[in-house]
Amino acid sequence: MRKRFRSTLPGCLIHNLGCKRSYAHLPRRIAAGVIAAGIVMAMPSILWAQSKSGSRRFTASVSAGIARPSDRAFRELYGSIQCPVSIQADYGLSRNVLIFGEYGYVSRSGKAQITEAAFAPGGDVLRFRAHTANVGLLYVFPLRKLAFLAGGGAGFRFYRERWAAAGVTTSGNKAGFAIQGGVEYELARSLALVGRVEYSRMEIKAASTSENDVSLARLEASIGISFRLNRLLHK
Repeated sequence: MRKRFRSTLPGCLIHNLGCKRSYAHLPRRIAAGVIAAGIVMAMPSILWAQSKSGSRRFTASVSAGIARPSDRAFRELYGSIQCPVSIQADYGLSRNVLIFGEYGYVSRSGKAQITEAAFAPGGDVLRFRAHTANVGLLYVFPLRKLAFLAGGGAGFRFYRERWAAAGVTTSGNKAGFAIQGGVEYELARSLALVGRVEYSRMEIKAASTSENDVSLARLEASIGISFRLNRLLHK
């Protein structure tokens, strides 16, 4: 007997346990993943080398926060609040302009909305994970110990949703954009408290006209610690 359930992500238009996954887009997904990973992984080493002059801002920060997904179907399955963690590196192109690279991760459990045939206890558990890489520019407004930042850039999100009991997985990646604003408060010469608000948007088109598009957009607020590495290197 077929069992039907509602999936958040239409990666293979999962509506029954007999569906077959399509690998037609696998090379493109791998290429996108390699490019994004290369940007994020290469940036710290490049910026570290460039920061030896000590004259330009070079910071690295770690933060955690809360985020609200914009897609209602996603919230119904996984709840209204996510708790992402992220790391970010900023390098000063000039006194007021920074280039930034950000990596974020979030994981969430939910329950499949089964419409036929009950599963064993716990058989309706879904698992969602997403990795995000953002690259862009920020404008800095310094004011004594405070600094205000605003900007944005391109965003890439790699997602995976799995229903273990059914043996069904859907995954993929999507490009979009991210807008970021924040404030830093200098605690010490090389240490600052940082707060950020970020909006990112990525849309997944449905595989058929019978399905709705799925939005991976979310609004996020976070707080963390920022390290001025150029000052640490030149005490």
